[in-house]
Amino acid sequence: ALCTGHEVTEPDGSSKWVAQMNEALEAQRVLQQALPQHDEALHQQAFAKVWKDLKQHEWGGLDPDEREERQQHEEELLTFQREIQRRKRLQQRSSTSSATATSGGGGG
Repeated sequence: ALCTGHEVTEPDGSSKWVAQMNEALEAQRVLQQALPQHDEALHQQAFAKVWKDLKQHEWGGLDPDEREERQQHEEELLTFQREIQRRKRLQQRSSTSSATATSGGGGG
């Protein structure tokens, strides 16, 4: 092996680096533990309440024709989303079955 002298590190230098790294990792761990815990369920509940209030306020400002139009639009959107999900599931099934078929299918 060719040694130019640049690759050689002093043993105490590398151990000092390891000690500094361990100190930094410990400090990081302590800081992370001090962070407030995120409660996803609580966050979802708060979001759902605000969203419901917004929708009620928005809905209250519409006249009957606008309400009917909005409801029809939302139903069309749901139908479209369901169709996309159905297509994705079919695509996943076909890609899974073709991957199984091309992998040899396990002969023994």
